[in-house]
Amino acid sequence: TSPSRWHFLVSLEETTDETADRRRLRKICAVLDQNEGELPVEFKILRRDGSDIRLRRGAVDATVTTQLIPELKALLGVLGTVQEIGHFNSSAKELVAVGE
Repeated sequence: TSPSRWHFLVSLEETTDETADRRRLRKICAVLDQNEGELPVEFKILRRDGSDIRLRRGAVDATVTTQLIPELKALLGVLGTVQEIGHFNSSAKELVAVGE
């Protein structure tokens, strides 16, 4: 896989607390926004019904992923994972904003 196909994948589980889910997603997005770059970011939201939603959201600085992963894992706790992987899902929808 060529480096240009690598991306940053943030997977998180949907819970019954929509407010907390949105707050967690906003915090994750804020961290990503502080580290904009060229490595595409994809969210995989694991829904309670077993399905998943994939969303693209900008890009992150590839040189800081080693520092970002623990910070994002701390925000996700047991409800998600963060990883750098070698295949980008080009069919993912674009994530523009997260509302209140």
